[in-house]
Amino acid sequence: LVVLRATGNAAEATDPRARFTCSLLSLRTGQQHPLVKQGTLHVRVSERVQKKPHYTRVQTLGSTLAVSMANGVQLFTEIVVFDWHTGEQLAVSL
Repeated sequence: LVVLRATGNAAEATDPRARFTCSLLSLRTGQQHPLVKQGTLHVRVSERVQKKPHYTRVQTLGSTLAVSMANGVQLFTEIVVFDWHTGEQLAVSL
């Protein structure tokens, strides 16, 4: 289970540039997923995507997790790809 939420302010995130956090949880327990080294991923997006309205889509395939965010006004999309087991950011399209 992936829970994505806006951080609200820089103090809530380890990375002050992060605008969203992804919590990686077990469906069985609701606690941090047992296969992850880092239970929360910090997602940074540009100012263009932070403006509302926007939509967010999260997809997983094996150990890859992709977060896609779009600004509905300007139709600008960004994708951030992680290895959800290690927490490593693999790619970003800005």
